[in-house]
Amino acid sequence: MALRHVDFELEAKLAGPAAGPSPRGSGKLERKRYRDGSERLKVSLRKLDVADDSVALVTCGGIEITRLPITRGRAGLDEESPGPGVIPSLQAGQSVEVYVDGVLLLAGILFED
Repeated sequence: MALRHVDFELEAKLAGPAAGPSPRGSGKLERKRYRDGSERLKVSLRKLDVADDSVALVTCGGIEITRLPITRGRAGLDEESPGPGVIPSLQAGQSVEVYVDGVLLLAGILFED
């Protein structure tokens, strides 16, 4: 398998809000653009204290990015596109939030990696 060179990468580490009775999990969102023009969006959520078959709504800058089913406290997405336009455009400094049933579980800020 040939290595692809990363042209641009954004990452947000996701954690539970500071206010609240206990941590509600953790996660990470990564968006990469490669020199060949392909793009990748990866979301990894873990240790979510919610019922199985709940759905995580992932937003960035107030815009829905994806909805992910949760099983055993975990959810994930690993999506690639052959070119621009399929994966949402994201910017460093934007906030990423994860909601379940309207409750904010995780949040973080995108930074250039």
